[in-house]
Amino acid sequence: MSHHGAFAGCLTLVTGAVAAGAFVPAHNGAARILVMATTAAFCAALVTARWAALAMTTLAAAMTVTLLPLAGSVVSAVVSATLPVAFGALLGRGQRWMRTPPPSDAG
Repeated sequence: MSHHGAFAGCLTLVTGAVAAGAFVPAHNGAARILVMATTAAFCAALVTARWAALAMTTLAAAMTVTLLPLAGSVVSAVVSATLPVAFGALLGRGQRWMRTPPPSDAG
């Protein structure tokens, strides 16, 4: 089930990136970052495997950077684009952790 969830999460990220690129104006980079951060949080909350969530967060950060017009300092633009995506994914994993029941000590 984890592989199907990871595939669905990647497909969701690509759909979010295409939607942000198509419907959000290029000069509104903050809205594009918000779309990708929200999508990363949603995917990270639903995927069970931690490594799959990390891979999807990396993919979301890379797609976010490609959505932004990079004028001026490239390093600061990359950092300012990836931090909200990483924070969104962290919040998503936190929601998953809060919903997961603790392991039972039966035995």
